[in-house]
Amino acid sequence: MDAQDVRRQRVELGYTVPMLAELLRVDPRTVSEWENGAQPVPDWLSLSMTALRKSRAKPQDNLLVDGGTFASRRRTLLRSKSRG
Repeated sequence: MDAQDVRRQRVELGYTVPMLAELLRVDPRTVSEWENGAQPVPDWLSLSMTALRKSRAKPQDNLLVDGGTFASRRRTLLRSKSRG
């Protein structure tokens, strides 16, 4: 997996850099550095991305604790649905 693969797969999954970083438990700067080639892509990332694709995890899923990016986005989505 190279830098372009990381970005392509992240976009295909519908994740922002912070969202993917939170799922992988790395700093968002690390994901950005993988994508721009400033840091080598670790071997384990390919397996992690495959698992995310297979799980079909979506940003709106309640995957993380209440304070996480996904939970925050989900709360916003639920609030907007209840108003509409």
